[in-house]
Amino acid sequence: MTSRARGDAGARAAVARETLVPERATRARALEDAREDREAWEALEAKLSRLREDGDGGGFDALVDVGGEIRARARAHDARTVFVDVGLGFMAEMTVDEGLGRARDARRDAATREVEAANALREVETSLAEIERGIRELLELELAERAV
Repeated sequence: MTSRARGDAGARAAVARETLVPERATRARALEDAREDREAWEALEAKLSRLREDGDGGGFDALVDVGGEIRARARAHDARTVFVDVGLGFMAEMTVDEGLGRARDARRDAATREVEAANALREVETSLAEIERGIRELLELELAERAV
């Protein structure tokens, strides 16, 4: 292998190792986070839809997170309003219809982020595949040069 080809292969491998491999992990985490957000908002949307279908503001039983991954049984005596996470740890009291609208909007935003994260991950994986293909071609050149 010529020193130029060896240098090209080494440079490509360094780019992959130092930038693209960590970037792939970062983008994979972003995709998983967006997927989890979308699923959480979908679950809230389904729960609020059931509450709305039940109508009349009657109560319901639920398991409530009391912190530290501990849950307790609770009874909500009036389901006309609910508390919805609006971000940064803030909860807002909303009617079921308002909460449902918030859940739908947040689900759509999370779905958009999920698609964008999947595209970004695909871009990095495509770049890595191109680098690997280039390295293989350089190694094949070396084998061809040795055969001559």
